[in-house]
Amino acid sequence: KELDKLSLHINRLAREYRAKSEQLEELSSAQYTDKESEIAKLNQDIGYIASQMDVCERDLEIVKKINELTKLKLDKNDAITKLKTDIERIEFTQTKRRMEVYHLVSSCAVAIVKQDTWQEDFPKAKHLDYNLEKDFMSLDDEANFSASSNVILKNSLMLGLLESSLRDAKFYLPRFMLFDNIEDKGMKAERSQNFQRQIVNVSQS
Repeated sequence: KELDKLSLHINRLAREYRAKSEQLEELSSAQYTDKESEIAKLNQDIGYIASQMDVCERDLEIVKKINELTKLKLDKNDAITKLKTDIERIEFTQTKRRMEVYHLVSSCAVAIVKQDTWQEDFPKAKHLDYNLEKDFMSLDDEANFSASSNVILKNSLMLGLLESSLRDAKFYLPRFMLFDNIEDKGMKAERSQNFQRQIVNVSQS
């Protein structure tokens, strides 16, 4: 609005400037010496108009610059909004992916745990919760098991991770795992061998 206002004002001043200049030209070419005072007045008017035009042109440049910066700000705001939307979409996708992987690993591990009959709760297992960062896991909200059962539980989770990486092409885990503690914590030979059979079964499937 200010830009339009200044443009109109400049046009009006330009017309006045031309009119005064033409009037001055006519008077300057006339032979009447009694017109000198009027010529001086016109010169004064023209000088004022010229200075006003300079002021308006400076203001006009400022307004143009403000418009450019306003457009740039709007463009940057649009870019920020788009980036925020992209970030939200990526975060949503990552969260969804994490949940998919979490449930896949849990279901694979539970299927392995259920093959262990030495722990009463294991064959009836439904869900394995785990947090690798905190080295925590629970089976159906129970975390207190014997030392040997914990060995089976932890190794079942590791075997579940390996199986998940083999079933899911986007699961970036090396397709290799070394189990070096399935005979720890007073493990019975039959129980340890049963878990080894689960390793064979998973590998064959």
